[in-house]
Amino acid sequence: MSTFPPDLQYAPDIHMWAPRDIQFAENVRIGPTAYLVAGLSNIRGLDWSPIAVGDSITAGDPICSVNDPDHDGLTIRCPVSGEIAAINPNLSETPGLIKTDPYIEGWVIEVVITDPAVEFEGAVEGAMSADEYAQYVAKLDQ
Repeated sequence: MSTFPPDLQYAPDIHMWAPRDIQFAENVRIGPTAYLVAGLSNIRGLDWSPIAVGDSITAGDPICSVNDPDHDGLTIRCPVSGEIAAINPNLSETPGLIKTDPYIEGWVIEVVITDPAVEFEGAVEGAMSADEYAQYVAKLDQ
């Protein structure tokens, strides 16, 4: 039923993904869902928010804006809180990876979960499974 990877959880309000099983002190790669980037056609780059490795980030904070002259104003936001461990270096040269391969090569940042209370699916508020998210976006498209 789902066209979204089942090993991920989805933040429906910002259309971002994170691994399903998240634990304290773990590095977690996050990125946009295929639904979020589906309308992009001419990605020229990513305009990064003022973030750097080592910075704290809170769920909902902006990570970057997509520079696509055919699609105005798309901001990619973080679905988890923690400390930025890495920024995907491949996106500097190939920003289109967020559309062509959003779940593998198109990850945006890696975050270390710094809240010891976070375990498994509690890291993403309002998280949905792949099937739940597929049903959710299907209703948005009606």
